[in-house]
Amino acid sequence: MQRHYKEKALLATKYKIENLERDSGFFRRNFWKVTAFGVFFSIWAPSFTDMGGNTVMYRLGMSFFESALVSGGVYLTFCLLGHFIWTYQEKEQMKRLLRRKAKLEEEIASMTNTKRE
Repeated sequence: MQRHYKEKALLATKYKIENLERDSGFFRRNFWKVTAFGVFFSIWAPSFTDMGGNTVMYRLGMSFFESALVSGGVYLTFCLLGHFIWTYQEKEQMKRLLRRKAKLEEEIASMTNTKRE
């Protein structure tokens, strides 16, 4: 009976690997969406007003173009940071899943070999 549970766990691990391969690389898959949102954010952020009615341009003491570049730089920084962090996490998760898959396959094979003897 234990073999049945190990095979189910192996199947679930294979599905997790497939899902991770399919869903990884958010920024590469959604490049145009991320870029369009970044352009929108860069145009909108300088004209954002706080509770006192001051715009970001006024607070920074910059022109619209300069503050748009600053907000675009901030957006790009967060996107790059997220890209590298999520890529690292996906690679680590893939390593764990592949190790688990290999371990389960080995355990199932050893169960099969011991039953034959």
